[in-house]
Amino acid sequence: MMHEQFDEILAFARFLPMPAPQWLMRSRGEDYYWENVYSANNAVFDLFTHEVIYGNPETVLIEPDSMAVSETFAQRYFGDANPIGEIIETENNDYRIDLVFRDLPENSHLKYDALLSYERVGDPDPSDALIQLWNIGLYTYLMFDEDYDIANFEQLSAQFFQNSMVPTARQYGLDANLNFVLEPLADIHLNSTTTYDLPRGNVFYVYAFAAIAVFVLLVASINYMNLATARATRRAKEVAMRKVIGASRLQLVGQFIGESVFYVLISLLIALLLTFLAINYTDIPQLFDSSLQFELLMSPTGIGLLILGSILIGLISGSYPAFYLSLISPQAAFKGADRVGKSGGRTRETLVLVQFIISVAVIASTLLMLVQMNFVQTLSLGFDKKNKIVVRVQGADQVERIPELRNELLQQSGVIGVTTASQMPGDLMDIPALRVDDNNGVLTDQVLNSMGVGFGFVETLGINVVLGRSFDESRETDRTHAVLVNESMVAAMGWDDPIGKRVLPFDLDAEPLLVIGVLKDFHYAGLQEEVVPILLSVFQPDLSEGTTEQRREFSLQLVVIVEDSGIRSTTDFLQQRWATFDLELPFEFRMLEDSLNELYGSEQRLMQLIGFFAGVCILISCLGLYGLSAFNTAQRTKEIGVRKVLGASATSIIQLLFRRVLVLVAMASMIASLVSYWAISEWLQNFYYRIDLLGLNLIMFAMASLLAVIIAFVTMALQSFKTAQSNPITALRHE
Repeated sequence: MMHEQFDEILAFARFLPMPAPQWLMRSRGEDYYWENVYSANNAVFDLFTHEVIYGNPETVLIEPDSMAVSETFAQRYFGDANPIGEIIETENNDYRIDLVFRDLPENSHLKYDALLSYERVGDPDPSDALIQLWNIGLYTYLMFDEDYDIANFEQLSAQFFQNSMVPTARQYGLDANLNFVLEPLADIHLNSTTTYDLPRGNVFYVYAFAAIAVFVLLVASINYMNLATARATRRAKEVAMRKVIGASRLQLVGQFIGESVFYVLISLLIALLLTFLAINYTDIPQLFDSSLQFELLMSPTGIGLLILGSILIGLISGSYPAFYLSLISPQAAFKGADRVGKSGGRTRETLVLVQFIISVAVIASTLLMLVQMNFVQTLSLGFDKKNKIVVRVQGADQVERIPELRNELLQQSGVIGVTTASQMPGDLMDIPALRVDDNNGVLTDQVLNSMGVGFGFVETLGINVVLGRSFDESRETDRTHAVLVNESMVAAMGWDDPIGKRVLPFDLDAEPLLVIGVLKDFHYAGLQEEVVPILLSVFQPDLSEGTTEQRREFSLQLVVIVEDSGIRSTTDFLQQRWATFDLELPFEFRMLEDSLNELYGSEQRLMQLIGFFAGVCILISCLGLYGLSAFNTAQRTKEIGVRKVLGASATSIIQLLFRRVLVLVAMASMIASLVSYWAISEWLQNFYYRIDLLGLNLIMFAMASLLAVIIAFVTMALQSFKTAQSNPITALRHE
């Protein structure tokens, strides 16, 4: 309708995720399950680039029985043969392969292995306008002219909704403000503002990884500068001889910068080798929750950027040492090492200060992230997540046999209880449009999170009922006319007395559900989000109705509560019974606690990466500190000799050498505290429930600073002790 209304829309494509999480597809006696299955229209191949292996993109998906498949899909069934025209069977329909496309790249935000014609499975019943209005599972992509003003279209579309969609909604008693949001394709993965969308990333983590890389390169570059200048005494006579025989300062600068660039390019080759080994032979890619592709680095663009970046790093790292060494006076060089390099001390200390700032900030950030992750994993969720085995049962025929399986499970030793649910905490909730009583008993339009649960769900998960009662299997009305709500729902609706309030589906013939109890708020999503209103109803569908396809897609979560010692025996029993029940899906189970912990997978991976690179920064900083220590002791050799002749002890000499480092660490800690406070504050915005950063910040920085002092002391100890024990006669001798 919108395409016909607006000439600005050049083309549109739509994807509808198939309802079943896994689709069973058969061909030539081979059965495989596929997760990434969508229905789509033909325009998909106009809007998005696909590398077509077989078939015609202009005709695919037009006929109802047409389908397009990925290269992996085709090879699974037909090997390397051309599969065009082959038939793929599903439970309800047969489809003909009309096109094979190359597997989509890993960095595609929308991944699919099979596309079914939208003409058969996509369009709802034209008479069911409500479904058309609220089909939020449909992803629609619009193509405009490149220079078209999208803001203008948003205004036009708002008027379109008011004129076309709102009147239809009101026919069903829905008086809501309908609109939609346009998002640029490039923003969907990292900058999407929608609540329910395809799995996406977090732009903060992209910036975090980039910052880590820059920090490591910065620390390494500073380290090279310090070590290069620390070796000035060893290369002083070389520089002097070159100047004596006619080398200009520009030639010397070019030599030292060339050395720096050469070292960086050699390091690049070693780094590429290590990267290849890490990607292909270690578990490091799992930290990024992505399939890292070494081939991207080997592309012409990748190689060019790597070489250009390496040369730039070499120029930056080598510039200060080059100009510093080129200033060495031949007279000073031939008179002795102690006369070389007396200038530039402040610059070197500043570089070491920057290293300490980065190291202390990274250490403190890692500690604060550990505290936050421990906080979210130990905070009470409002229910008991331990020892809950969750198994998805798909297919109406199989779901009908759950009571039989439940009785058998309850006879097993170690099994405490068995219940069911449409979703579990941590899963994506249903969000139906409902009509709900306000505090005055007037029905209002609401879109709410909803869960269907079995009897005993509230009790077995240990959710507290703060008002009223829970579902009672002995009460027939609880099966069809009762609902539980949480405290947030009561607060959002402004109910003084929630018991007896009505909840109506948008079905003119439906009878109202009555609130029979209020649950204490429980966290059914990660602690990144606040608790929002939710309602629970008894999941009692009529399994005798529906098409074959709808019955096959129907699924339910079976929840088994066990003792600590009963996990292994219960899963073994379920696996044995799975085959006898002729359940369509292969047996797979998950522990509820593990599923909830996976909600913080990105945060855990970021913490591990920062911890790893914190170690790298510390190691590199130690090398730089050791170089600075060696440089300082070389410059102060005669001073130390005079002090020892005058009676200074080894301890006082060590204190003398270490005093300045303590000052640097103190300065670094103050600056690093501000840097880390800002960074962790930004990271904590991902959590609705978070630690008190202000109080912990001081503690963590005290710990990070203490750790930095210990590391600095250990690094300098050997060099300082050796210098303190040296013979003053040797130090004062000058030839």
